[in-house]
Amino acid sequence: MEHTQYRQRKPDLAPEQYDQITAAAQILHQGGTVAFTTETIYSLGADVTNSAAINKIYTIKQRLINHQLTVHIRNISNLHYWAQAIPVSAWALPIHFLPGPLTFILQLSRHIPVSCPD
Repeated sequence: MEHTQYRQRKPDLAPEQYDQITAAAQILHQGGTVAFTTETIYSLGADVTNSAAINKIYTIKQRLINHQLTVHIRNISNLHYWAQAIPVSAWALPIHFLPGPLTFILQLSRHIPVSCPD
């Protein structure tokens, strides 16, 4: 199910911010970690499809294996790629709350590697 009614807005950023985002994306692509802010906290990020990068997050944060990580997605229309068993309400809520922060607790898709610290 493709939900194209959720438009993505282009942020109004200064040129140096685009440079910082490009550098962070390159670090993530290479398996590194980056620090960033969300609406509520500072966070560490890594490529969820890279098991070694996820292990770095667990190691840096000294996080217990049973403490799940958050996956941030670019667009709600990509939710089927990242999650499975998505309830109908997951498609209804964004109409009322986006743009803006919205959290779902869902099961990752089977093709996303599940990683545990070594």
